[in-house]
Amino acid sequence: MAKKEKAKSKDLSRRERIIKQPITNFIDTKYRDYAVYVLEARGIPNWQDGITPVSRYVLMNAPSSFQKTLTLVGSVISSGYHHGDAGLSKNISRLARPFGNSLQLLEGYGFFGTEVCQEAAAARYTSVKLSKAASDVIKKYDYLNTREKDGPYDPLWMEFPIGLTNTICGIAVGYNSFVLPRNPIHIREFLEGKRKTVKPYITDFLGTITKFKELDKSWLLSANIAEEGKKFKISSVPPIIKYATILKKMNNISTKFPNIRYLDNSNKKVDIEITYLGNNQQECDALKELIFKSFSILVNENPVFIKDGQVIVYESIEQYLEDYKYQVERLKLNSAQHLCDKTNNELEYEKAKKEFIKFMITKKRINDEIDEYFKKLNSDNKQIIEEIQTSNIEKLERLTSRKFTLDEIKTCEKNIIDLTMDLKVRKADVSKLKKEFEKLIDPTIKRGITSKKSNSLFEGEVDEFNGIEVWGGDEIIEVEGTKSEDED
Repeated sequence: MAKKEKAKSKDLSRRERIIKQPITNFIDTKYRDYAVYVLEARGIPNWQDGITPVSRYVLMNAPSSFQKTLTLVGSVISSGYHHGDAGLSKNISRLARPFGNSLQLLEGYGFFGTEVCQEAAAARYTSVKLSKAASDVIKKYDYLNTREKDGPYDPLWMEFPIGLTNTICGIAVGYNSFVLPRNPIHIREFLEGKRKTVKPYITDFLGTITKFKELDKSWLLSANIAEEGKKFKISSVPPIIKYATILKKMNNISTKFPNIRYLDNSNKKVDIEITYLGNNQQECDALKELIFKSFSILVNENPVFIKDGQVIVYESIEQYLEDYKYQVERLKLNSAQHLCDKTNNELEYEKAKKEFIKFMITKKRINDEIDEYFKKLNSDNKQIIEEIQTSNIEKLERLTSRKFTLDEIKTCEKNIIDLTMDLKVRKADVSKLKKEFEKLIDPTIKRGITSKKSNSLFEGEVDEFNGIEVWGGDEIIEVEGTKSEDED
């Protein structure tokens, strides 16, 4: 009785301690848990594949042949995504649009936007499928990909972070991540040690992308401006500048320089001509400078990734990819181990198949004898169960209606010899890779939340710098953001 009273008193004391916990500590703990959830499950791209959670849902559910975009929206929601369909549709359209990236992850059938009209048609009017280029990267190591039951997809295994091929703009509690697209060829070359820098790259963009003030994280994207005397032809405007913004800029130029002729031939692509009609060279030079600034945009990259609940902040994409080399080696080891296990599994199956054929051809077997054989296999030979796995025993059970010959035993024996040799080679490969990998240290362990001063020229909410617009991720924030009206 005394023991029960003591236990009850101890339990009450524990509950009192919980109840008496200061509300500030409780809020701090719960808010931190929520923050980690938002970082991992919603806004920030994962370190392993460079993909945000919503994009990973889309890519893992994308069909191999064209289906309505609305069908993909339904598939993603059915697979566990629960943050609303409006933002999801926009994310799908962004991955399928034929501009503004270095690799189109989804192929689209229908209208998915142009430089002049960036808004895609409604999801019920368009169709999408996973692009071949994306499929080759994502599906190559599909056997390593995992997912918790009824949970989100785990980060994908791949040779390079495919998320870097599209503009990354993730926002979560206390952090944001802005990264411009990179050429997948350049990324691979960097990881192979053939390249030291990986600058932003946008397919079919004929303008210029240069470091701003030689800062690693600040980039100046400028349109292609051809100068012919007093005539300026503007084309290939940075795709993150909306056409509506271009019209406002043109209105501003016309207001400041009324002595110009403005011709807009834009259709699918921006095609603008501005001709200076005056004779003042100083004024013409000022117009030229304003045109350059108006059709340029500054992007301050902020490479932030999430890995195993840890926020990792980088000073440059090169720094991130340098760390990613560790993931490439990890991938080699895990892939080799998987192939080794698969070969071992096939070997054990061939051994079990050989014994089963021997059993079956000894004499004509009745169903009760076959049932007893598998019952014995499942109960007595537990080691075989572990090595063959249940799926292989089921494969044996499917052979019960067949008639066997001695030649099939010989085939099994040959397969056993071949697989034994293959397994020996694969085990040697795994052993070698394991020794090499164990010498490495995960470089992300020492990073975490950085306290270094950023080498960016501008911080925080800045709309303009020296007359040049500063990009804030306008069209993508509404897709990858922390919350929208339909995400309750």
